[in-house]
Amino acid sequence: MNRQKTLFVILLLAWAGLWVAACAPQVELVEVTREVVSAAPTATLAPPRIVTEQVSVTRVITETVTEVLEVTPAAPGGVERPLLLLFPPTYAEGIINGRSQALLTALSAATGQQYEVRIPESLAATVALLCAERDRAAAFLPALSTVWAQQQCGAQPALVGERFEAAWHAGMYVIPADGDVAALADLNGKRWGIPGEQAVATYDLALVQLQRQGITPAEIVPYNGESNALLALLDGEVDFVTASFNPPIMPYEERLWTYGQDSPELWRQLGIPPSRHPIGYIEVIFGGPNSGGYRIRDARAALFDIRPEIFDVTRILTLTEPIPNGALVLGSAFPYGVAIPLTQAVVDFGNSEACLQSICSPDFYNWSGIALASDAAYAPVRQLIQTMELDAAAIFAADVEW
Repeated sequence: MNRQKTLFVILLLAWAGLWVAACAPQVELVEVTREVVSAAPTATLAPPRIVTEQVSVTRVITETVTEVLEVTPAAPGGVERPLLLLFPPTYAEGIINGRSQALLTALSAATGQQYEVRIPESLAATVALLCAERDRAAAFLPALSTVWAQQQCGAQPALVGERFEAAWHAGMYVIPADGDVAALADLNGKRWGIPGEQAVATYDLALVQLQRQGITPAEIVPYNGESNALLALLDGEVDFVTASFNPPIMPYEERLWTYGQDSPELWRQLGIPPSRHPIGYIEVIFGGPNSGGYRIRDARAALFDIRPEIFDVTRILTLTEPIPNGALVLGSAFPYGVAIPLTQAVVDFGNSEACLQSICSPDFYNWSGIALASDAAYAPVRQLIQTMELDAAAIFAADVEW
């Protein structure tokens, strides 16, 4: 009996030890094998039965996700991002601010868009801002700067201002009427009078044209303005002069003078000398175009009062290539749906009386009309930049013609 009690106590202690071990706290449990020992209720003890259980442990991992949201800029033309009209400082700031208001008002009313006028500190800064704000900026630029903006950031001319009913301007070679010059080649070794070195049409274009034909002037003499250069020609100081050419008005204004088709001095075919009209025009046949005559508008007309013989003693040899007048240039990402109503509104404005208080004003851009821009018209400008290897500094220094 005592032996049985002793054995029972031993078994009881063993069972208690297993129970304590099973109930002890665990630090980390990934997979647990549990052993359960059961004793038979009879006096005879059976061998312990081992039961294996698979316990699954789920590990919860908390991750912090930072989401980067791209902020889409507001559409151009609204209050937050108004369309920018850029005017380079080729006129006094007061004139630009005053003359731009009528245009601003007309565009806002016609398109429903918001506009803001900005006057950068230079032509270079104007092009830089046009490139930086390419989806909402439009700039008024002369020809060289327009091509530079095209090359730098894909800006595109949309509209070109007209002067003297032409969307282009050119230079003319003026020579003595009784001289021995019959062609450009005859200018080789001659003295050339120019109206300053910052005149694209009357100096840069002419210089490239002469160089392409192997013509080297004996001397290039700069003067302060084309009237002074023309006076020097009359006085025999130089052998030929380049000055600005504006086409004559044709009889009855039935058609426009055409570059490359009509003679620069088509009016000479009438055999009648020019005269001064009472209100200031230089005309061939009194009454001018309304009477079947011509109205002369090239640079020589400014000297008619002090040197009325100027048309008798000089003639135009030929012209330089034409280049576009100043243009409204749009940024490369300007939305098409915004560009169409904007350009139409500008054209309509050009046909209104209000334009005379703005970009059509004689003390501002002096546009007499507005035409669609043609990329092909800028070919002579691109060739000029390439031939003369002009950099940005040279372009912006020389680009003063509108």
